[in-house]
Amino acid sequence: MRIETRQVAFNPQKILGDGQLASAFHLRGEWGDRCGLSIFRTVAQPPYSEEYLLGQIVNDESVWTNFPCCHGDVAGRWIWAHALATSHEPGNPPAYLKSLVDKAIALQQADGHYGNATIKPGVETMLGAYGNGWMLQGIASYAQVHGGEPVIAALRAHVDWYLDQYEYWEEVSRKISERGTEFYAVTPSGYFHGLNGLIEAYKVLKDARILELAKRIIDLAPPLEEADHSHSYLTIRRGCLAYAQLVGDSALQHRVIAELEQVWQEFVLEAGGIPERFRHFDDDTHIDDEGCSHSDWILLCLKLHHLTGEKRWLDRAILCIENQFFYNQNINGGFGARLVLKNNYLQMGKESYWCCSLYGPAAMLEGASYLTRLEDETLTLHYPLEGELVFGDDRVRMQWSEDLRAYSVDLSAAPGIKAVNLYQPHWMRASKSIEGACHQFAVAWQFWNAQPERAPEAVVPEAGGRYTQFLGPWMMVSRPNKASAYPAIPMAQLHETGEAPGLEVRTMHKLPQSGKSLSVVLSSDVDVSIYDVFSWATDKPDTLRLYPLKDKESPDSAKSWFSAVAYDSHGA
Repeated sequence: MRIETRQVAFNPQKILGDGQLASAFHLRGEWGDRCGLSIFRTVAQPPYSEEYLLGQIVNDESVWTNFPCCHGDVAGRWIWAHALATSHEPGNPPAYLKSLVDKAIALQQADGHYGNATIKPGVETMLGAYGNGWMLQGIASYAQVHGGEPVIAALRAHVDWYLDQYEYWEEVSRKISERGTEFYAVTPSGYFHGLNGLIEAYKVLKDARILELAKRIIDLAPPLEEADHSHSYLTIRRGCLAYAQLVGDSALQHRVIAELEQVWQEFVLEAGGIPERFRHFDDDTHIDDEGCSHSDWILLCLKLHHLTGEKRWLDRAILCIENQFFYNQNINGGFGARLVLKNNYLQMGKESYWCCSLYGPAAMLEGASYLTRLEDETLTLHYPLEGELVFGDDRVRMQWSEDLRAYSVDLSAAPGIKAVNLYQPHWMRASKSIEGACHQFAVAWQFWNAQPERAPEAVVPEAGGRYTQFLGPWMMVSRPNKASAYPAIPMAQLHETGEAPGLEVRTMHKLPQSGKSLSVVLSSDVDVSIYDVFSWATDKPDTLRLYPLKDKESPDSAKSWFSAVAYDSHGA
């Protein structure tokens, strides 16, 4: 039975403010299914309701919430996600969204902030600033997509509050370091976290004071060596890049690129994702990944690819999306965290419905907006998405074949588009042919070798027909296993003896539980605990849904790999 999802239709032009993007995108396929499920999660399932979202803004003690002092953190993220999700009809918000926004801005305090009448100094101040940053992002995005004088007036009052608050936060940031608070996510960056929202507000209000404030925040923002909470650090860098793009500050752009390259080298996990904290500990026995930080990283990489044209950033975004970000998604469509404990990868985690589940759909919508572009009658696809694009009078349909061996771009309803360029991720090797107005790509799937302490490379046969296949602890889930020719792996024998016919299991660097991580998408001869692997809603208990990583570079030395010779799976 198919899980009910919302139709995913959005307006990339509105989301990114770029006239070379589609005015409408009906997203389908796996990306569309995942995005639709994540949107459905946040409008049709607990705890999301007007009572919950509005109660969190005002710290209503009668309404339970995880973070009662964050003053709009949850509501702001929710408004942002649904502003993007309804962008296909700009100026015509659905009733559920308009009702929530109208009631939210009615709770705005006289000085322009959201939350209690007074935000007390200390920890509550940092939490309150953090939540206000997300209300700023949400209301600014809603104003860009749907407009409305009351909303714009509320946005202007909120910006005035940010301007008034700066001197206090400048003093706080000089007295308290990012790593000098009681809790790593409660820091002076709670105020700086609103930087990207300020840039979005400027696009609506055109108030020069906003750019002056943004520049002062950028100058105060803590560098990577002082950072702790990865989500705060990366969200601020999203604001830095947005400012640099808006004003043409190439020096700032190069500085952010250098910092993010350092993030890639030091902190990015082998599956392309981001740990919750940007710190090195003496005893690294407990590491969480962070759904919000994955989203930040994906959007940063895609923006840098757009700004620089450098393929490394596109490759890094794809690596994270296909492996760790998609794997992070929960069975209900939400997002959260996965735990690494004492070098054992626990592949089920918690949903963070107050943050990650709301950032997930926003990241998928904004991320997909970067991946298609029309220039001089040439359609460029930076990733083989499925769905329908609208560019003026031209309509384009993109679709994978059922067996995943062919990808097509149908231009029969797009006479104004003459050519198609498709970027091929590392796992894809395609030859192109044109049949009438349809561009066909015959696809060969390519996987990657890995050697200890080395990044994976293209698969080539070794002596005696042996090959080495790269597998990682986080795997992409729910993609049909129709494009692969894996042998059946007898899991019971593998767990019992560490050996299997035709399969040589080597010790995995930093990954003792090799039996679990060698699992691929196939039926197993043992029941598999849901806490060991991620299963999709319709999977049987004896089915494993893990998928090999598909990228040629990884900065992390924690590789997972095995070597096998081809053999008849029926005799295994």
